[in-house]
Amino acid sequence: MKSKADRLEEREIDEWNKQKQKEMFQQEHIFRAAKKQEFAALQKRVETGKKELDIQRRLALERLTQRCQNVKSELEKGHTRELIARKQALGIEVMIDRRSSRI
Repeated sequence: MKSKADRLEEREIDEWNKQKQKEMFQQEHIFRAAKKQEFAALQKRVETGKKELDIQRRLALERLTQRCQNVKSELEKGHTRELIARKQALGIEVMIDRRSSRI
């Protein structure tokens, strides 16, 4: 009788262990799936951040380029005005090409 009870207990322990192991595998699977999903979300955030940074850099470059062109244009205009004023002061006739703002 005792050996029968021992075998029954051993079988119940084996079944309990198998059930616990199955539960642990399921929990591990759920955990891994959640971490995989989190990683994918982080990768997407990083990619979005990179794209936004690229856009910001491109816009900053465009602003700086425009600013440079504006400064260059103003300097050319100032030099042209100064040259005209000096030539007029010396009594030299000034002819201006209005299309290119050159003398």
